[in-house]
Amino acid sequence: LNSILESQQEVMDKNIMMVRTNIEGGIIDASSLFCEFHEYEKEDLVDKNISILCSKKLPKSIYQDMWGKILNKETWSGEFENTTKSGILKWAQVKINPILNNDGDIVEFSAFYHDITNKKLLEELYIRDPLTKIYNRAYFDKVMGNIVERQRKSDSSFALVMLDIDNFKSINDTYGHQVGDEALKSAASTLNKLIRGDDIAARWGGEEFIIMLKNISLDDALKISQKLRMAIENTKILDSITITGSFGVTLYK
Repeated sequence: LNSILESQQEVMDKNIMMVRTNIEGGIIDASSLFCEFHEYEKEDLVDKNISILCSKKLPKSIYQDMWGKILNKETWSGEFENTTKSGILKWAQVKINPILNNDGDIVEFSAFYHDITNKKLLEELYIRDPLTKIYNRAYFDKVMGNIVERQRKSDSSFALVMLDIDNFKSINDTYGHQVGDEALKSAASTLNKLIRGDDIAARWGGEEFIIMLKNISLDDALKISQKLRMAIENTKILDSITITGSFGVTLYK
């Protein structure tokens, strides 16, 4: 019987991604497949906080929702983007269960992971602009529709910011299309770095970009737009070329 149980445990260890943590997130145990997925040896993970695997790119609201539910003794399910030991980003569908003692107190958490990295990569191909790597217009339109529907049922507002790179045709004609592409990528990178975590930036088409600033006043939207405008103007393309952008801002209530 013991040999059968050991054999079953070995099969589970190699085929199920599972990790156990204490209530502070310290890793107690992890399956071989979980360690392999993250490129760690088990002894390198045990006693470490599971937050060392987080990519730091996900909105804080996801982790706040997770901790709120599991500390309330509820099961949480969602998607995590984690970083492997070598720095590779991987995605997993995760289900976290609180483990209670006989008194009903939480003593630890068990989490089961399912690799969805390839699925997420395919999704990215459909929603990202291939040149700038920010969202494309089709995805923005989809998100926009969902947000407008929600805003109608609430008392919040959002702002839309349109950005057009000035004299873009002249940049292409003077320096070549490769420099023009670098200008687009630089502008997109600046937008992604400076917008807030829940905001959305997308390439609208050609040299045009659009940004959705959620739950914001017109004054604050104008301040963010001014900050973006100055950041774009202060960025050098290929160490010597500067670009400017024209912005338009409107508030949706």
